[in-house]
Amino acid sequence: MSTVNFPAASPPDRSIEWIPVLRILAVTVVALSAAFVMSGCATEGPVTSGMLQEQIRNARTASDHEALAQYFQTQAADAKAQAARHRKMAETYQGAPTYRGGRGLASHCESIARSYENLEKEQLAMADLHKRLAAEAGSSK
Repeated sequence: MSTVNFPAASPPDRSIEWIPVLRILAVTVVALSAAFVMSGCATEGPVTSGMLQEQIRNARTASDHEALAQYFQTQAADAKAQAARHRKMAETYQGAPTYRGGRGLASHCESIARSYENLEKEQLAMADLHKRLAAEAGSSK
């Protein structure tokens, strides 16, 4: 049996200059960290219910307040639609029997409709307030 002699493997080329690579890595980490921190400082895109308190707390710029105004206008429109829906239900329930407490179903729906109408007014007032804050933030530049 004969033995085969393989040439010794040469070590991999490790002549990479590590200083430039580390600089690039450090700059990338700093840039990504800054982008992450800055993303928490401004309202990007529409305001969502889940982030509402944070977005109100962080609102500083005109665009922050404009986004909040839009949120409250949308909420007002939703309340208006709910009020209309309950008014229609009240019409449907006219003449229906009463339920616990002696109140009629139509009366119940009217009460809910009034609540939604009040909510709509409050949401519009909040939207107006944020519009004014946006105008003030825009003029303070």
